[in-house]
Amino acid sequence: MLKIGTRLFLAPALAAPAVFAVVSPSDAAWLFYHKPAFEGRILDGESGGPIEGAVVVVVHYKLTFGIPGPDTGVIHVKETVTDKDGRFRIPSYTTLISPFAWSHQVRFTVFKPGYASLDGFPLEDVFTNNEHKFPEIPWMGEKDLKLTFRPGEAILPRITKEKDFSFSRSLIGAPVRDEQVPLLRKKTMDDRMPPWIIRGR
Repeated sequence: MLKIGTRLFLAPALAAPAVFAVVSPSDAAWLFYHKPAFEGRILDGESGGPIEGAVVVVVHYKLTFGIPGPDTGVIHVKETVTDKDGRFRIPSYTTLISPFAWSHQVRFTVFKPGYASLDGFPLEDVFTNNEHKFPEIPWMGEKDLKLTFRPGEAILPRITKEKDFSFSRSLIGAPVRDEQVPLLRKKTMDDRMPPWIIRGR
């Protein structure tokens, strides 16, 4: 028979699985985080053609048990650039996480000068070739600038106004360190510079 002190010591540990069974979402994984590969195309909203050289950043998030509610944290960051066909691919990712954490959203940032940017959009469904809940969204409330999503595709409107250029750059504020996204930081810095300086690099 366990002594009273031993029973008191074990009680929280024995109760922990029951607690997480209640607070964890359906995709919770005990000590295990996995997301599939993401791939797709970034397209021009005016011509329908591919956007080459767009930076695509994928940020993996987790939720960690806390009081009064769970805390959000970044697990992994990966970036790439679209090819001449506007295509990109982010490999699948698997890792171990704390037993007090579970998988959360994956968010996408897409940036190419001259286009409305995406910052932190939950597009797991789109880039695993599924329909998006909202297939068309006004870009930051602009009725004449619409983001369109189809299975495997994100379609970005062109921007021409200086305020939209500045706003598009200012949106890029992913909660990651600069050294984690060198391609994105270089692209946003180049967008701020006169073209003759960029060509001279």
